[in-house]
Amino acid sequence: MIETNQTLCNRIRAKDPKALEQLYVENEHALYRFIYRTIKNKAQTEDIIHFLFKRLWKETPHLPNQTYRQWLYSTARQHVIVHLKEKQIHTVANNERLLS
Repeated sequence: MIETNQTLCNRIRAKDPKALEQLYVENEHALYRFIYRTIKNKAQTEDIIHFLFKRLWKETPHLPNQTYRQWLYSTARQHVIVHLKEKQIHTVANNERLLS
């Protein structure tokens, strides 16, 4: 039986661990590619994915009325942007240290 996004979201809101597992299985590979394409670091990509699903499980009751897939990708995008900014700041700091 194919489950609708809303049904899956409702099961996750009800703290059904099988629903979270299903969401993970259905999205982990594509989410990995989405994050890794920019970060290009396996360990950091896996850490972000782990963080996303842990946060999703913890904050489920407080999430807006959207599908969790949408939430995963929008939150992953935010983390990638933060990562790139931190990487850029770190690179600038290293360059300044080398030049001084």
